[in-house]
Amino acid sequence: MTKFRHALPTILFALLLVGAVPTRADIVCVPDTVSLTAATPAVDLVWSYTGGGSANVAGYSIVVAWDPALVTPTFARPDNGPFAGAATFFVVPLGSGQARVDAAIGGADPGIASGELGKVTLTGVGGQAGETALDLTLSALRDPDNLDVTGVTALDAVVLVDIGAPVVAGVAIANSTLPHTDDFVKDGDALVVTATVTDEDPGFGASGITADLSGLGGAADAAPDDWTAPVATWNVAAATCTPADGTITVTVTATDSGGNVGTGSDGITADNTPPTALQDLTVLPGHEKIHLAWTDAAASDANPWQVVFRTATWDDYPAYATAAPAYPADHLAGDAVFDTTGTAADWAVTPRAIRYVAGFVTDMVLQTGPAGPTSTGRATNYWLGDVAGAAGYDGSVDIIHDITLLGTTYGLADTAAAYLPECNVGPTDTRSPRGIPEPGVDAEVGFEDMMVFALNYTVVTPGAKAAAGLPRFAWRRVSDRALALDVVAAGDFQGLRLQAAVPAGCTVAVTPGPLVAAQAAPTFLRDTPAAGLDVGLAVFGAGAGFRGTGELLRLTAPVSLPDLDLRLTARDTGNRDVALDLAAPDGGDPVPAAAGFAGNFPNPFNPRTTLVFDLPRRGPVEIAVYGLDGRRVRTLAAGVREAGRHEIAWDGCDAGGRPVAAGTYFARLTAGAARDTRKMVLVK
Repeated sequence: MTKFRHALPTILFALLLVGAVPTRADIVCVPDTVSLTAATPAVDLVWSYTGGGSANVAGYSIVVAWDPALVTPTFARPDNGPFAGAATFFVVPLGSGQARVDAAIGGADPGIASGELGKVTLTGVGGQAGETALDLTLSALRDPDNLDVTGVTALDAVVLVDIGAPVVAGVAIANSTLPHTDDFVKDGDALVVTATVTDEDPGFGASGITADLSGLGGAADAAPDDWTAPVATWNVAAATCTPADGTITVTVTATDSGGNVGTGSDGITADNTPPTALQDLTVLPGHEKIHLAWTDAAASDANPWQVVFRTATWDDYPAYATAAPAYPADHLAGDAVFDTTGTAADWAVTPRAIRYVAGFVTDMVLQTGPAGPTSTGRATNYWLGDVAGAAGYDGSVDIIHDITLLGTTYGLADTAAAYLPECNVGPTDTRSPRGIPEPGVDAEVGFEDMMVFALNYTVVTPGAKAAAGLPRFAWRRVSDRALALDVVAAGDFQGLRLQAAVPAGCTVAVTPGPLVAAQAAPTFLRDTPAAGLDVGLAVFGAGAGFRGTGELLRLTAPVSLPDLDLRLTARDTGNRDVALDLAAPDGGDPVPAAAGFAGNFPNPFNPRTTLVFDLPRRGPVEIAVYGLDGRRVRTLAAGVREAGRHEIAWDGCDAGGRPVAAGTYFARLTAGAARDTRKMVLVK
């Protein structure tokens, strides 16, 4: 059995059909070479007699052999000629990859001088590649008289099988510029695309592999930069993304010599739009840390990675007499950096200072957004009121270490030898104990500082929780030498300040009443005699307040107590001014001790606020509103008023009825020789 990979039998058969004289007599396969691919997995092959034997052919017995691992044959009569209607046609299996085909025309047919003898449909085995011969072995060739026809040779056919398409697996896009991710890309990033490509065809190589890099600025059919079987590699030096934002797909295509095609792909997200500003940053103090909270960065970018915080430090603790720093302008500015994810974090920072923090959203391709109107905040990295003393800082405000030191320096100005600058923590910019201290505002330790210590005090018992509503107070004459301040209705107040000018040579002592001793939480009471009568009183604890009713304070003098111009200021548990209600103990008519404002509410306001003022006796009174520049904005009251408590409203308009701009205004009360001023903040 001789195998030929040429077209000679086909040519001989063609010559036979046009009447040429053959040089030999053969049984040939037409075509003599076939290719089975994934696109054409089955092909018909005909074996024919070219003529030239010793007689016409009326029957045959041919043994056919093939590689069963590559092809599966199906035998049948031919489509043309006498053998198409052969009386007998048998296929006899002879074992794996071998069968015998027996056929006879039958009857009185004279047989054929040349023509088709049989047909076989060859089907490739899926996923296979290789080459096999279709071997034809002539067992018998008979004429119409059943005599042997001699001088005839059977020629083989060649079958090329490549049914399996190339396999493209493991396509991957790696971003060399961004070591933290291979899922995102921006213009200018360097990328490496790899793919593992295999094929059954031993001749398969890099020439059959391309990648569509058009979405990254490359060719749509780019050949590999490297092929180290089975891995193909493409290098993109600087990506140009199409689309600029969205998914880019890189498809690797492999085509083998049989025309079979395999593909694989990987996607990457292009992002060329920087984040917007971080939203709703809040910065709160802590012990040797600051607490940060913000809106999820997903509100600022579709593909956020982390939030970068930068800080500028105002390190002039505790005086803060130097100029305050500016907030960091971008994610590279400032003197410290903190990267994190989520929506809240604690940033450990020392030493003590005020930290000006700006937050910036960074996306997955390391684009960073700008600062915005709500992306900054500031806080101390310590609790106001936690002072050093002998024990150092412990992260809490307590009686032994902190309140004791407050007592030793209370009422002292910064020029006094015993003045402790660490205790000058109030007022803060927001009056909150979590706010920013402004020690230069008053240059002393006094009522504002006491309130911050009280609000940050760590021990709060359930019995010390503040009551709801406004408290009511009343002055009660105990004797000609003593005056008592009573709480006649409990309410939300945590601190109280009592001020009065005391005539020269007069000494007024201040002592706590039974109500102070009855409080469940610690209390603080100090007078500053150098300021006349300047009493600070507070109950300690976050959210604490005075509970109950009864005598709060008593003023006594060694001689007859003079008629003092007493002024009260109260603060609630949020360190906000309380509109005082001074009434008689029996619930009768108000009996104010002095002329002045008792408060205004709300404050800040928009656009209306109510001013509450007291008159100890009937007389003329004027109330006017002034701007920061000293200009009179409007006169609210001018005339005689009866003694007692009064209210008057301001609607935020000037004398001409026009709304005034947002800002700070002052209400001034004049009642005889008494003067009082109240700050009001109009917001819009």
